[in-house]
Amino acid sequence: MERVDILREKIKQKMSSYRLSHTLGVEKTAKELGELYMPESIEELCIAALLHDITKELSVEEHVEILKKNGVTVTEDDIKSPKTLHAKTAEFEANESFSEFINERIAKALRYHTTGNKDMTLFDAIIYLADYIEDTRTFEDCVTLRKYFWDAEPQKMSQKAREIHLWQTVVLSLDMTVRDIESAGGYVSGETLLAREAIAKKL
Repeated sequence: MERVDILREKIKQKMSSYRLSHTLGVEKTAKELGELYMPESIEELCIAALLHDITKELSVEEHVEILKKNGVTVTEDDIKSPKTLHAKTAEFEANESFSEFINERIAKALRYHTTGNKDMTLFDAIIYLADYIEDTRTFEDCVTLRKYFWDAEPQKMSQKAREIHLWQTVVLSLDMTVRDIESAGGYVSGETLLAREAIAKKL
């Protein structure tokens, strides 16, 4: 995948070594998940994984500036959950600096890779989950979820059972996110709550 190799080199200039390590971990996991769920889309999944955190290390002020520059109204939800801002700004940065790699599906996956959304596709879910369970993640919830997903041996499941397992894992991750934010007295993004509700109904 020559385009993926080219992009991988380009993003090294956009992030710290710590962020790059995580990003490459997400790429690896997105490829592994893609082989199970969407083998025809592995290149796109790898591109989305490489771009998902390109604005992660910006300040809140820089995020707000990017959103305003692109005509996006900064909402109360944005300000109350600043850790989700990088997902919105990643889409704009990708379109500006890496336009030759972007399409609508990749842009949507970038936009919702942190919060999820009520209209999550399988492609979106793979990027969301890869971000959560990639191997360099050592947070307790990430380790637990990674073990939950892979110990079930999805590669041995039927396609239908495998997809159900992925969506169940996404719901569990959303539950963990809500629990952790609420226990810390933080603010849960409305997108996350809507995503959890929509996926639970689908299951």
